[in-house]
Amino acid sequence: MLFPGAFKTVRICLTLGRRWFWRGYGLKDVQSVQKGPFPPAPMNPEEPAAIFFTSGSTGPPKGVVYTASMMNAQIRLLQSQFMYRPEEIDLCTFPLVSFFSLCLGLTLVLADMDMSRPATLNPQKIIDNIQKYGCTQMFCSPMVLHRLAGYGGERNIRLSSLRRVITAGAPVTSRLLQSFKRMLDSDAEIYAPYGATEALPVTKVNAAGLLKSDDTEIEGGRGICLGHPLNGMDIRIIAISDHPIEQWDQASELPAEEVGEIVVKGPVVSDKYYQMPDADACSKIKDTRGGGVWHRMGDLGRIDHTGRLWFYGRKSHRIITADRTLFTIPCEAVFNRHPRVFRSALVGVPDSVSGYMKPVLCVQLEPGDRGRDRRRLIRELLETGAADPMTQSIRMILFPGRFPVDARHNAKIYREKLALWAARRVR
Repeated sequence: MLFPGAFKTVRICLTLGRRWFWRGYGLKDVQSVQKGPFPPAPMNPEEPAAIFFTSGSTGPPKGVVYTASMMNAQIRLLQSQFMYRPEEIDLCTFPLVSFFSLCLGLTLVLADMDMSRPATLNPQKIIDNIQKYGCTQMFCSPMVLHRLAGYGGERNIRLSSLRRVITAGAPVTSRLLQSFKRMLDSDAEIYAPYGATEALPVTKVNAAGLLKSDDTEIEGGRGICLGHPLNGMDIRIIAISDHPIEQWDQASELPAEEVGEIVVKGPVVSDKYYQMPDADACSKIKDTRGGGVWHRMGDLGRIDHTGRLWFYGRKSHRIITADRTLFTIPCEAVFNRHPRVFRSALVGVPDSVSGYMKPVLCVQLEPGDRGRDRRRLIRELLETGAADPMTQSIRMILFPGRFPVDARHNAKIYREKLALWAARRVR
């Protein structure tokens, strides 16, 4: 009412509470609208259908152009991989993915939470949502799983209506999967797909597969299993480079089991960002022979001899020391074995002597742990690191308290901010 000019393009106004003298509809007006089929808008396959923004966890958010063909391919892939049924009820904790639930014909229940800050949710309210409406499906951040598992586990709460839980946005640990699985019926499934705003989904792995095969490899610092590529998706590993690669012929593809940069191509991969040619140059590789565009995920990993993809951390987070390159995920897994460690983050600080980076491990303790007897804890962690050749060079441990995390999922650790904090402490 104060700035009508700012809203002059708005065609439909909806008031959730009491509607006074302004135009538009009230919630009751919308609920009384007769139900019927809604035919899709006719669009050309390459016509832009939407622009979705990245989380901005490693830089300014970028607008990703979704074409009609890309969006249709995503809907078909989600349907075939997760077998959605129209009678299902989806608890919406993350609006972007729930948009696809609507396209698949599911009923949506908006979770009683601030979806921009999932770490602040009230677990009982989410549990009430699920139980009251009989929700059968939920997509959420690992932070949501963590909050629900901790609260529900203490009270022996069961979420029997849930048949499918999908978690993404950050790596998920076996310990968290085991904890949350106790709240579900035995035939319910938890999935941890891999993807990004620019390419979604790429792989899929379920909790049963992770808990069965990953413990020894994860504990041994072999990364996090992301599963096999989905139908139509092509995943390759190329030599790590911080420079643009214009054409696929210029990329150096690596064999199985070698760690490198993850690149993907397929019908759900975006061709470009919105009006950001510099970002396109850094993230897109034209395939002049095979056609299409390869997207550089910005992640590091390897493909094993069975074709499974393993995640080793973000490319920008790797630490190049005087004698080797350290990858965050496998190194952190070594220290995360300690029962007092909730999570850890490996960062690098400048080393004026060698001219390279010095590895520093930041540790967040389990909730309720006040950090008593810290000298003993540091000694135990250093002994754990020294026992593994991969982490022997990590000799400095800091405790920053809460980790800075991304706004979208509250789960991705802002290692760049931790590195700046650590650099000030190391001086």
